[in-house]
Amino acid sequence: MIKISLTTDGMTCVGCETKIENKLRSITGISSVEADFVKGIVDVEFDFNIINLESIIEIINSLGYKVVVDNDNSNARKDLLKSIVIFVMVALIIILISVVASSTVDGFNPLDLTTDAGFIAVFLFGLITSLHCVGMCGGVQLAVCASSKSESNSKHSKLKPTIQYNLGRVISYTLVGAVLGSIGATVVTSIDVGGSFRIIIGALMILMGLGMLTKLPFFQKVIPRMPKLFGNKINDKIGKSGPFIVGLLMGLRPCGPLQTAQIYALGTASLFFGAFAMFLFAISTVPIMFAFGLISSSLNQRFADKLVIIGAAIVIFMGINLFILGISLI
Repeated sequence: MIKISLTTDGMTCVGCETKIENKLRSITGISSVEADFVKGIVDVEFDFNIINLESIIEIINSLGYKVVVDNDNSNARKDLLKSIVIFVMVALIIILISVVASSTVDGFNPLDLTTDAGFIAVFLFGLITSLHCVGMCGGVQLAVCASSKSESNSKHSKLKPTIQYNLGRVISYTLVGAVLGSIGATVVTSIDVGGSFRIIIGALMILMGLGMLTKLPFFQKVIPRMPKLFGNKINDKIGKSGPFIVGLLMGLRPCGPLQTAQIYALGTASLFFGAFAMFLFAISTVPIMFAFGLISSSLNQRFADKLVIIGAAIVIFMGINLFILGISLI
């Protein structure tokens, strides 16, 4: 038996950890797997007489992640410097755009959570990160829809499972947003408390956005983590349910972009706005999920890597939105 730690890029949440662990544990010859997205490491114990290291690396890479074989200190320093430069530039650009827009557009404040700008940001964030949804949930959609075959061969009957699955997702996301918005409203008992609450949530989202741009563990540690045990139970139920029920369960599945949108919904401190924000996020992911069958996984990963900067910029904007609203309330 051999135990080795593999430095792996691309993990962003507990869902990524679960995806890698479940896949590797199903492979003969692998006895244990432990993935950690914060450290960017996958610990694997395997029998080298049955499976070799190259095969394990290939499996992880096939899931849309990248095992870093050459991880010397010089490359690490270059990655760190590149990350710092990128997130500082993005932060400054977003702050500049926000300040200029709020001071020059008469009667319209894009930093006000209740204006269209905040919801447009949520919609764009969902649209961009829907490529992540394909990587995380595309396989689930294909599996559950393939197992729900209709006796009819018409095009409409073939689309029915996909429609049911995405309808379940939209309903689930919206209900979760309503619950989170209600929780936020319960916490907000006064204007001062409401302002402080939004400042905290806004600061958290800014840190989450910076965490999307850098490999620094400090920023990644602030991302809320769903317990793996809860995530595994949801995965078990997903394998035993129909398209609509699976869609409903997806709103509870650990996912980085989904958790970011949920934090924003919490910060609205409103049942309606929380539900509306999550509804917009949900429907913005539907087109890509519908077109998943026409998109190759390699194309998805290549574009997802490049779009992460835009997604992070939008998250930072959403955080600034909440942060400045909180200051204005106080």
